[in-house]
Amino acid sequence: MKDHKPFTFAGLWEEWKPPEGDPLRTCTIITCAANDMLKPYHERMPVILPADVRWLWLDTDARIPELQSWLVPYTAGEMACHPVARLVNKPDVDAPECIAPLAG
Repeated sequence: MKDHKPFTFAGLWEEWKPPEGDPLRTCTIITCAANDMLKPYHERMPVILPADVRWLWLDTDARIPELQSWLVPYTAGEMACHPVARLVNKPDVDAPECIAPLAG
């Protein structure tokens, strides 16, 4: 985000038991069509929830139509992007260099 504040992805989780084995907890990040900033890179993007609804997303009494209304591309003008090193493509690497802007 341009303001460098934390943001929230919309996601779902479930605990279930496969036919054989212990119960599993699984989760997913919900996606939507990409906004104008991200379209050049991919056709989809994670749903980013506005700060004023992030806790409502977790409310077990929330109504489905209200939740669905938030499953839209986030406003591109509030986001920022910059090129990063290809290091970000290595799943075994978790380091600040993965998100650092490329020099010059």
